[in-house]
Amino acid sequence: MKIFDSILVLLHPAYKRLAQRFPSKFSRGDATAFAHPSSMLMPKNFIYKTLFPRFFGRISIDEGAIEKLKNLAANSTLIYVATHIGHLEYSYYTHLFAQNGLPMAVYNDKITMRRWEPLKDLWKTIATQQTEIDTYGRPLDCVKDGFLPELVAGGSSVMINVPPSALNDEELFMTGPLRPLAQIIEAQRLSKKPITIVPLDFLWSKRPEKAAKRTMLDILFGEKDNPGFIRKTVLFWRNFRRHAQASIGREIDLKEFVEKHPEGKNSDLAVILRTRLVETFKTERRTITGPPIRPRGWFVQEVLSDDFLDRRICEISAEKKCSADDIREIAEKYVKEMAADVDFTYLELLDRFLGVTLCKLYENFDVDTNGLALAKEMYSHGPVVFVPNHKSHVDYLILSHILYNNGMTIPHIAAGINLSFWPLGKIFRSCGAYFIKREFKGNVLYKTVLETYLKILLREGYSQEFFIEGGRSRTGKLRQPKLGMISLLRSASEKAGLSGVCFIPVSLTYDRIIEEKSLTAENEGAPKETEKMLGLLKLTKYLGKKSSKQGSIYIRFGTPVHLESSLKDPVVIQKTALDICHQLNKNVVATPAAIAATAILGFSKRGVSLAQFNNAAKLVFEYLSQKGVQMSCAFGNSTTRAFNNAISQLRKGRMIATHKSALGPYLSLDESKRVGLSFFKNSIVHYLMTIGVVSKIILSSFNRGESLDHDRLVSEFGKIRIFLSHEFHFATTKAVGSHIDAAIKFLKTQGAINGPDGGTLTSSGAGLWILEQFSSHIEPYLETFYIALVHAEKMIKGDVEAKELVAGMQRTGEDLFTLGRIAHKEAINKSDLEHTLKSLETFGIIVSVSPDGARSHAKHYRRHHGTGPDKNLKVELEKLL
Repeated sequence: MKIFDSILVLLHPAYKRLAQRFPSKFSRGDATAFAHPSSMLMPKNFIYKTLFPRFFGRISIDEGAIEKLKNLAANSTLIYVATHIGHLEYSYYTHLFAQNGLPMAVYNDKITMRRWEPLKDLWKTIATQQTEIDTYGRPLDCVKDGFLPELVAGGSSVMINVPPSALNDEELFMTGPLRPLAQIIEAQRLSKKPITIVPLDFLWSKRPEKAAKRTMLDILFGEKDNPGFIRKTVLFWRNFRRHAQASIGREIDLKEFVEKHPEGKNSDLAVILRTRLVETFKTERRTITGPPIRPRGWFVQEVLSDDFLDRRICEISAEKKCSADDIREIAEKYVKEMAADVDFTYLELLDRFLGVTLCKLYENFDVDTNGLALAKEMYSHGPVVFVPNHKSHVDYLILSHILYNNGMTIPHIAAGINLSFWPLGKIFRSCGAYFIKREFKGNVLYKTVLETYLKILLREGYSQEFFIEGGRSRTGKLRQPKLGMISLLRSASEKAGLSGVCFIPVSLTYDRIIEEKSLTAENEGAPKETEKMLGLLKLTKYLGKKSSKQGSIYIRFGTPVHLESSLKDPVVIQKTALDICHQLNKNVVATPAAIAATAILGFSKRGVSLAQFNNAAKLVFEYLSQKGVQMSCAFGNSTTRAFNNAISQLRKGRMIATHKSALGPYLSLDESKRVGLSFFKNSIVHYLMTIGVVSKIILSSFNRGESLDHDRLVSEFGKIRIFLSHEFHFATTKAVGSHIDAAIKFLKTQGAINGPDGGTLTSSGAGLWILEQFSSHIEPYLETFYIALVHAEKMIKGDVEAKELVAGMQRTGEDLFTLGRIAHKEAINKSDLEHTLKSLETFGIIVSVSPDGARSHAKHYRRHHGTGPDKNLKVELEKLL
């Protein structure tokens, strides 16, 4: 019996005498006319209405979970279950459910709402309960008096408290916390309507537990996850603005649960159900807070005491004939240089700073809530590894900010050691970054230390994040994947005793990145800027006026990619990397600026009329739409308005100029701006590869007066794929032929070509510009490879360092452009030319060498003087160009 009920029983004789003397004021209450005192439907007084709503609006909650509850409520009776429910938490859920039109609990077995009733209604409630005492000897209770099954079977929602500890269970007589669950199970047997159990939790702080014993503060004022009144009040005033998190856990279909145990007793099923609920609560909390916080020193000791590392140290010591203690000192230096040192004080301060800064930099964060929910689901089963694409320094911050503010723990982030400079290195390390060298080939000790550190992170259940490209993309498109981290994580998961690693690709798409000028300069040949404090402080200039906002950021979560720990084959590692990259590319959002830049660069002229631009932009938009590409919310109901805004954005960025003339409005593009403009195009260029290659083959055949049937087109397609292999992987879930057929069908629909299915293709004449538009999107990459072939054939003398070789290719590209042998300035791109080196080596045109005295990390090449295929490749390319 609750304390207030006991007081009512003690006062009943006095109330009864007063009722006899003053019957009008102390009349008998009608039990059927009023809700139970614990009901969320009870009227609220002025204090409640004034105080709580303004605070509750700032508590975080997953909007996707609320929508899911609405759908569940339409077809089932919702039963809310909580572990630690107090007046503040119950009042918050009352407010939340009322605000979102969710079923309100008409009964709670722990909390009453008497203190929040208006005095008039409170007096009526007391009168009603005094009537119950007069009849039954105590106030009625749905659980104790057995009304709960009938109440729930009738379609009413209730809230039940289930303590996480089993010490209070009195299973023999079913009078403890299991009794309500047994009655809910009985209600499902009585009801034809499904009953859904919804776990509810409330965290006043998102900080994880500390791996330490209970303190005197915990003993006196309650632990953080189950605080007493004083500690809860303190936590409320400290955390309600930013750090309090309401959680709606994974629902349980009670009808399905009961059908799986048709012969089970309600008491036995209640024990099973309670165990499942407690595990659900633990999993949900771990998803939000992460594993317990470990100090950096603990990680250092765990790494250095690892048996596998110890054996490797002994092997290195024997091989190099030096002391094992000396090798161990080097290993200790490595792990101290590497390990994160998470401090939630830093993290919360940085998150608050980011909340202000990112809102000034960007207008909107468009988050894939379904993908985020799937990521949470994956993390509930074990550690996950987020793999974003990498275009901007903002990438380091944005994903952690999104996860932290959407009810998920922050990941440990693999960062380049170049970012460990003071003071940002300390801040990043405290926010979960661990710093690793970009190159450590041949350093067995460093690799073993890193693998051991990763093993401990996986074993302890920490989520992680790394960039599969290894560094920022300088061109706007996804770079070739680096396989090192995938291989290390696979090996680490095997040693940690896990079945595998779950990679979650995350596509980050920007309307505009803040480093676009410096990246464009690097692509044109400027040296890469070393990260330093002064360089990052320059980015604060974007925090000024509203006009400097960089548009929106689109965060999309791809389908998780699983890698089994036992699969050591390098081919499997390569496939895993390609699958991740495919998901990253597949989930890139097409923005108005990207489509506008694509349309403009589709014309070889320095100017294009506004009408031509609109036709080309509409063409690209329609093709992407029929491919199922995700479109920016900026398009809304008017693509014309979106493209006009994109033109304005590009004009403000001095990428293009707009003009009005007697010939009509037109756009002009300076040749020097094509590289910068291509950064926008390159974010979506992978979507245009198939139709671009198909259009190029058709256009080349028409120009040479040759007939082209389907079989020959497929054959030519395979040849051109070779020329583009330095930039693109045509890795898809469908056969290449189906993509070619889809591209041909679209071109026919647009009137660009004619011909029967599978037969000879002919030109429509009027649609020639469509073929030119699409083929222009692959021509710069063909020209880039052509530049590399020409330079390799004529200009490589002796051993040349990779950096010098690329610089020479850029000079050759400038000569070819001046002589008119290539048409696209953006083909002379430093990053793309670097990517051709691997293809040249694959074709046997150049070979890598390591000359004496060269720096260990500086790769050198020399011309291969055998009978290579370079001349044939060049001839084939010249036919296309």
